[in-house]
Amino acid sequence: MTNKVVLSYHDTVLHQSDIAILQGSDWLNDEIIAFYLEYLEREVYPNKGMLFISPQVTQCLKQVQKEDLKIFLDPILSSSHHHILFALNDSDSLDKPGGSHWSLLIYNRTNDEYFHADSFQGTNSREATKLAHNLHSYFNPAETNQPPFVKQVITAQQKNGYDCGLYLLANLEMAVKAVQAGRRLDELHIDQTLIKSKRASILSLIYLLQRKHGPK
Repeated sequence: MTNKVVLSYHDTVLHQSDIAILQGSDWLNDEIIAFYLEYLEREVYPNKGMLFISPQVTQCLKQVQKEDLKIFLDPILSSSHHHILFALNDSDSLDKPGGSHWSLLIYNRTNDEYFHADSFQGTNSREATKLAHNLHSYFNPAETNQPPFVKQVITAQQKNGYDCGLYLLANLEMAVKAVQAGRRLDELHIDQTLIKSKRASILSLIYLLQRKHGPK
């Protein structure tokens, strides 16, 4: 059976299999999360000083040698980016982002602070610390002997084993709103009804963009 293209949106291509994930209760994959982050950055929060890093690039930043970080960050980073938000998973493979759990790492570049929002508290702590250490060597090369502290954000906890991707996206949007309002990121309060409706809202967005741009 052909896994046909449903939407080609800038750097992201969604297929029928991705639609099936959103129609069911499966774990959100890299493509869906990358699409939504790209949509937010391009159309909802353009030029707001925030950079959203896709799962694929986040995985590379977590796994590559520290001297190679500039290959990924230099082309996309500008001096105007004061907050960088990473879609983090627990995969230890460079070639296969995948994994089994999503969480959100936020870097406040202005204050040199790291915040980790995990809907299954503690599950991705090791991965968040590993990524933060790598990023620290890029942003603060003269202070590599002082490892960064990663603040664990107080946030809603998932009730099942498959909604972590939805919590990642909800936490990201809530974090952006907090930054815009000048609030700290120590706590992110999510309305659980937002989680329940998130799959349907992403599906509606995909169909809207499909009508606007076509599948290809």
